[in-house]
Amino acid sequence: GDTYEGRYEGGLKNGKGIMKFADGEVYEGGWKGGVKEGRGTMTYANGDKYEGDWKGGVKEGRGNMTYINGDKYEGDWKEDRVDGWGKMTYANGNIYEGDWKGGVIEGRGKMIYENGDIYTGKLVNGSKEGPGKVTFANDKKWLSLECNFKNNKIDESKLITYTNKNGDVYIGKLVNGKLGLNKVARSFTPGLKK
Repeated sequence: GDTYEGRYEGGLKNGKGIMKFADGEVYEGGWKGGVKEGRGTMTYANGDKYEGDWKGGVKEGRGNMTYINGDKYEGDWKEDRVDGWGKMTYANGNIYEGDWKGGVIEGRGKMIYENGDIYTGKLVNGSKEGPGKVTFANDKKWLSLECNFKNNKIDESKLITYTNKNGDVYIGKLVNGKLGLNKVARSFTPGLKK
């Protein structure tokens, strides 16, 4: 069965204590009125580990979760789910920093991909949606692209702005998957001839 070592008050767990659950989970931290409250660490039976704030028995406030698959989250929690601002470092090398809602990526944020590319903009349910910018780390020609996204893809009904490595700006649209661009601005550095 479950075992508890720690303080009691009025017959309920209160103050600091360690609870070892029959399923292998272990909670060490604050208790109030018999439920997890304040700072505490929970090691789950599957190997996931949470360190942070608890309120009314659930993760609430700031906390860090290390997942058995290698993902690591640090940030805000609400009602036992990631919610608010947070940073997730994925085992595959991707890093997301930004808004979360109800356990999913939702709002404004920045995704840094393992190849060095960076997406900054709006995300809905973890997908690019609305205005955003992609900065390319290793593209030989293009520095960045700014456009509207729809369902994680470029919205073909909206304009796309590309900037090349020289700083030249091109604007155009995707038509049937093909990009039509017109140069609208040339980079200029005072004192240098082009």
